[in-house]
Amino acid sequence: MKNGSGWIVGQHGTVLYSTDNGESWQLIQTGMPADYMHVSFVNSDSGWAVAKTRDSSYVAVSHDGGESWAYLSSLGVTEIPDMQFTSSERGYIAANIPDGGYFLEIRKTA
Repeated sequence: MKNGSGWIVGQHGTVLYSTDNGESWQLIQTGMPADYMHVSFVNSDSGWAVAKTRDSSYVAVSHDGGESWAYLSSLGVTEIPDMQFTSSERGYIAANIPDGGYFLEIRKTA
């Protein structure tokens, strides 16, 4: 990823990105109904986001620099405090499980 690049996600599948240290931002409307909670890009093409609906949270993936996104699968939980992907195939997701416990889930997503 280029120096000065940054990503922000928000409600109703909104994705914003900057290539100039946040001086300007480009809006991408993904068309996804979920609210995006976290985003992690590992290079200029491969990005991962946590998308939250009323009933569940999902991992969403983009392989074209955020222009299009697809849900991979439901995580089966609704609270995802944080996530970080370290490559285009591996990421770490912290999740609150329904019984109140807390765990770190590692998902290989390729």
